[in-house]
Amino acid sequence: MRRGTGGRLIVLTVNGTSMSMTSGGKSCPGTITSAMVIRATCMGESAAGTARLSGGQLTFAWPDGSGNDYFRRTQPAA
Repeated sequence: MRRGTGGRLIVLTVNGTSMSMTSGGKSCPGTITSAMVIRATCMGESAAGTARLSGGQLTFAWPDGSGNDYFRRTQPAA
């Protein structure tokens, strides 16, 4: 799965087992299970990986060699 380069901000939204990663006007929907297995589709490509929470950081590891995505919780703008 291709993602933006250059450290572009990715917004992750999770609702139950549904998730969406949004960046640069593109949305990539997917799922996340209680076992922390993630699946997403972006621009016609599908990928599966694992999620890990450690030290307040959520890491998505993609075994296809495309690297990891890192997320930290932030409060919405007022």
